[in-house]
Order: sequence, then structure tokens, then C-alpha cells
Amino acid sequence: MSVRVKTLEIRWHHSAEKNYSEPIYACDFQPLPANQLKKLVAPRIQQQGREKDKDKEVSGPGYGQSFRMATGGGDNNIRVWMVYPNVTPPGQTTSPQPARVEYLATLSKHTAAVNVVRFSPNGEFIASAGDDGMLAIWSPSDKPVHNFGDSAEELQYEKEHWRPRVVVRATTREVYDLAWSPNGEPIAESPRKTRPLTRQDLIWGDHVVRTVPQHVFLGVLIDQELRWTAQSHRALAKSMAWASQLGRLARTNFGASPAIARKLYVSIAVPRFTYAADIWYRPVTLRDGQRGSGSIGFAHRLARIQRTAALSILGGLRSTPSASLDAHSCLLPVHLLLNQVCERAALRLASVPNSHPLHVAVRQSSRGRKAHRTPLHDILALLALSPSLISPRQPRNPLVTAPEREFPSKQEAKRAAEMDDTHFRIFTDGSHSQDGVGAAAVLFRRSIPSTTAGLNLGCPCCYSVLDAELAAISLAIHLARSLRFWDDLVIYSDSQAAVKLVDPTHGTPSHALAARVRTELRALRRERPLLDIRAREDRVINIYS
Repeated sequence: MSVRVKTLEIRWHHSAEKNYSEPIYACDFQPLPANQLKKLVAPRIQQQGREKDKDKEVSGPGYGQSFRMATGGGDNNIRVWMVYPNVTPPGQTTSPQPARVEYLATLSKHTAAVNVVRFSPNGEFIASAGDDGMLAIWSPSDKPVHNFGDSAEELQYEKEHWRPRVVVRATTREVYDLAWSPNGEPIAESPRKTRPLTRQDLIWGDHVVRTVPQHVFLGVLIDQELRWTAQSHRALAKSMAWASQLGRLARTNFGASPAIARKLYVSIAVPRFTYAADIWYRPVTLRDGQRGSGSIGFAHRLARIQRTAALSILGGLRSTPSASLDAHSCLLPVHLLLNQVCERAALRLASVPNSHPLHVAVRQSSRGRKAHRTPLHDILALLALSPSLISPRQPRNPLVTAPEREFPSKQEAKRAAEMDDTHFRIFTDGSHSQDGVGAAAVLFRRSIPSTTAGLNLGCPCCYSVLDAELAAISLAIHLARSLRFWDDLVIYSDSQAAVKLVDPTHGTPSHALAARVRTELRALRRERPLLDIRAREDRVINIYS
């Protein structure tokens, strides 16, 4: 078996603006046998083609056959050719006719370079795609199809006609390959987007960390390709949910007023769906006469949801323009609203002090970058101010926290109580038994018992020991109020939990009785100021735990 190769040069992808031939990026042959090619060939080609009788004189594989070929190149056009290989018949040293290529038609619909052309399995259609992200399907036509800007010089050489049957924008990125299915119906395209890698689970000893396509980190949804598409869809779902809730509250007949409804939308809904927008949202920049940049598609989809919220706020008609709804409801357009969120975040970052960990990164990102820009580059470019022109904010002083109370041991507390020479001392205690739950307090004046108080809280199934201890401290406060005058006072308790709950240096307790006792203790401090220097405040000390 021998294979003969003949080089056929095609120099027709010519650019009139650059005055040279553009490169050819794709080509494909029509998958039809020779006897079926005649059905699609225009009558002009049959008249100008080879003579049938002459072709019958010589028989051989490949002799007299012709193949239709489509090419796509950098001139944004698709060229259709007829290739005559003219294979040398058996028994002859030379071919009767040299191999040649004949021009048929030009298919112009793309606005960028054509990267791929494919004939359908039945040979009746051509599918093409390129850098513009457009997918076009062409079919033969009996009538010429003229487009705006076609050259009259090229039209006079066309021998057949093709018309665009379907033209759709398949993706916003470049398309480098596509394929017909075996039956010729659906098309699978291959844009520049990479396929997600199949990652294995992480096994560490007995622990297995499962791989997931998406994960929420600090409230932001991140996928394994570090893209923000899933987070933008999540933000749209949040905004739609809040817009629906607002529609239920702001009914026209008996709902909230427009002022209240707008305040709910601005103060609750907007912060929810714009959370961390400076990370996953690219600011939209619109220039006159130029194509906009940024997350324009997301802003358009969110604008439709904000229109629903504005209709709920104003109770307007469905045919009201969106611009009028935003103006009458005092809402910014969506792209300006999201840009404002990004500018606010950029201003905070630009004013960080020198001691902040992000100070160096902000200064470096403010210089800008042409390629591989991070969200920090985008929001600082939107701010359009150098961080050196913004005064750094002063670091906030930490809040003063009270030291943790340290309780003495049982022996130390008992020894301190015996050596204490305070004029007034009140000892409290609580009991919890099968007979009931009770509390008691005894007032000592100069180490002599003076007044006692007791309280029966009830059955043990309803109250705990902590309730009894807190009630005993409350009884001590009432005994202290019964005194007309006292220079210093100490209240003793044997429950560390009760002391911590009523301690004024800690946060508000969740126990209702403890909160009430603390309030009474503060009221006693305001009513009876202490006279002695050594006892400027009431002291609650544990002595028996």
C-alpha cells in the first residue's frame, strides 16, 4: 500500500485592513461519498466542473472525485472550497490533470477569529465557533445571502451560497473546539474554561476528609476552582428571598408604609446579599462608546430583583420603568449600590495604620496591575485614591476587663472571717433537702447576732440549691437596708456560683433570680454610700467552699 501526498496551498484568508493573509486555524472535509456530493453542488459548479464522459474513460480509486472543505481563519470568515485530488490511476505514471482547489463561498457572521469548523455527519450543515463565543450553524441556500460590509469583488467569485441557520452566543469566553453527535442533532462545545480536577479524599490515619465541590468559608461560598459563580448565585437567592419577604410585609392595603418598607430593605436585605461583595464582585465600570467591564451580568440579574422590591415599596404598576422606581424609592441602581459597597471596603483598607497586617499589601496593590488582578486591585482601582493621601485611623484601645475573681481555700476563708473586725457582717446559707428548699441570713453586730431572716422557697422539685443561695443573698440585702446607719458591711456566702452570678464586674446573668439580686445590690450601693475607706464597696466572699 502506498500513499501519495500533494501539498495544496490556500491563501484566501486575506485581511483587507492588514493587507496580508491571516492564519488558518481550522479545516474540515465534508463526510459524503462522491455520488452524493452532486446533490449539494450548485448547478454553476456542475457546468464548470469536469466533463463526465472524460472522467469515465479512466477508472481508478480517487480519480475524478471531489471533496468539499471548509476552513476558518483569523480574518473572522469561513471559506468553503472544492478539492480535486485527481489521484493517478493504476498503470499510469502521471495524472491526466493536476490536483487543484476551487473556491466556492465565504461565510461571514463572526466578529472574531474562527477557531473551529465542523461538518455535520450527514454533510448538510457546517458548525463554526471562535473567539467571539458565538456558535453558528450554516445550511446551503439557493439564493445569495448578502451581509452588510461584504465585498462585491469576492461576491462575484462565489459559486454556491450558505445562510446562517442558527446563531447563538454559546459562552462569554473563546471556543476552541466543538463536536457533532453521531445523529447530528446536539453539539458539544469546548470553551477555554478548564475542567474541574477529580480530587481524591484526604486520608489521615483513621480520619477521612471528604472532597466537596463547594465549601462555605467565613460566609463566602468557594468552589474548588476558586471561582465566585456559586457565591453570586447564592447572593441572588438571598436577595430574592428578602424581596419576597418584603412583598409580604409591604402590602398595599394593610402593610407597612413605604418609608418603613424602604428602611427594612436598605438596613436588612441589602447587607445580607452584599456581604463580602468586595471579594466576589468585580466593580462595574461603564464608559461612553466602550464596552463595560466587571460583573455586568450579575448586576443585571440583581437589578430585576431590586425592581421587585421597589414595586413592593411603592406599590407601583408593573409597567413602571426601573429607573423611575429606583428614583422614587430613593434606591441606588444596582451597579452603583454594589460599587458603593466596594468603595467603602477599599476606603477602610486604605486607612489601616502601619501596624495592620494588610498595610503592606494595600500599598502594593494600589499601584495596579494589568493582568491577574486580585479583588484588592479591583476595589482600590475603583477608589482611585492613593492610600498615602488618606489619613490612617487610630487603633482602637482594648476594652478594660475586670480580673477573674479568685476564691480562697476553705481554711483561708475561715481564718479571714475570724480575723475580720468589720462592724456589720451578714452570713447567708441555703438548704435543699426532701423537706423543702430554704434560705437564711444572720446579721452580726460586733460579732454578736442581731437580726435573722429566713425564707421557705417550696418543694425541692421546683427549686435548686443555687436558687436557695441567691435567695439568701437577697435576704442579706434586705437586712442591710433595715439598718439606719452603717460604716462598713460584709456579706458572706458559701456558694461560688452565686457569687459569680451577682458579681457586678461580669456580664448580665441569664438566671432571672440572679439578675434580680444584682439589681438589688446596685440599688443598695446607691442608697447607702460607704463611709470607711477600707470598705468602699460591698464585698461578697466565699468562706466554706
